[in-house]
Amino acid sequence: MGFLDDAGLRRVWSYMKTYVDSKTAAISEAVKLKTTRYLEGVGFNGSANTSHYATCSTSGSTAAKTCSITGFSLVTGARVIVRFSYANTAANPTLNVSSTGAKAIYYKGSAIPSNYIKQYTVLELVYSGSYWYVVGDLTQYLVDTLVSPTALYTSTTGIYASALTTWKYTTVSGLSTWKEVRLWVEVGDVTCGYVTVNTTKNTAYVNGYYSTAYNGTMRVIADFANNRVGVYVAGVTGWAYSNMRVLRVEGLVKA
Repeated sequence: MGFLDDAGLRRVWSYMKTYVDSKTAAISEAVKLKTTRYLEGVGFNGSANTSHYATCSTSGSTAAKTCSITGFSLVTGARVIVRFSYANTAANPTLNVSSTGAKAIYYKGSAIPSNYIKQYTVLELVYSGSYWYVVGDLTQYLVDTLVSPTALYTSTTGIYASALTTWKYTTVSGLSTWKEVRLWVEVGDVTCGYVTVNTTKNTAYVNGYYSTAYNGTMRVIADFANNRVGVYVAGVTGWAYSNMRVLRVEGLVKA
């Protein structure tokens, strides 16, 4: 067997390198999908990891929120997980992912209200073809609301009946959007304090007794469906009707 000279060795090396390079390229292509496919809105072809996570650094007062995800496409069923750096205080916020178009953020069938997205909240959102829908319940908002009640009605004169055993109603705007509220109730100068009612048990009874000359019994109701609070005086002695009243209505838990 003869030995190859330098030129022959170079030819063999060149051939082997070409062969190896072609196989390497073929293997590289083999691990990739021939056509990029979108998994819940993010393109995947086998060459790199995918992620649905993004950070939104848009200021809280700006309704047009933006974020970016590599390989994102706005298709029906697209899913994103967004961490909001600031609490949203704007009405009717939208989200534009990777400049694919601003779409409204919806929660339970309507535009998400301001202050529902707290600072550093991480939300999972699914695109319906028209809107971004929040996945699940915003339970933390309910907790925050319970800790910090929202004033729905305040008055120095209050809500009080004008006749015995007759309901007197006063409109309380927005009451129908709440599930539970508390009422500050006063009976003369003896009994005062909060009573809590909800959409299941919306009536409370209150009475006050100072003496046989000053006492009274009343009933209060939160008529959630009709956005009103009512007062019913069952009996009163000594005090005027205006001494038996509701001075404040505060929302505790959203419906």
